[in-house]
Amino acid sequence: MHVPTLNNHGVKFDSLPPGGATLTDNLDNVWSKVHHSLLQNHVGFLLVALGLESHGGWAITLETLSTVLGGGQDSPGAKLLEYFTKDTMPFKCFLRMRMESKYRDYIEREVPNVILMDSPRWKSIIETYQPSLHAT
Repeated sequence: MHVPTLNNHGVKFDSLPPGGATLTDNLDNVWSKVHHSLLQNHVGFLLVALGLESHGGWAITLETLSTVLGGGQDSPGAKLLEYFTKDTMPFKCFLRMRMESKYRDYIEREVPNVILMDSPRWKSIIETYQPSLHAT
């Protein structure tokens, strides 16, 4: 939960300990988790179930997000759209976290952003990041 945004809306966190795992002052952390859970997981699984994951489903998703969030550079969603369409996104390394006994801290790695899979940028992104995809 993004503490500054919620504080601005009058939400109080008196019962939650400061520095709790669900609280952050960094909006990018919130957006990263939304991208991971909403787009990569929920939308991704839906596209696979519909047989669209490799047949234009990500282009539809990107077009819809652009329409909803991209109402101009000064629109409230413009920064979120810019974040959601970065070339790479942080991706949790769950196995590595487990092997290093990390239960609260994250180990993340930048990977090509799946939402751009059907975009003209995809080939360039993959070529740029291909050498680092297999590094650990």
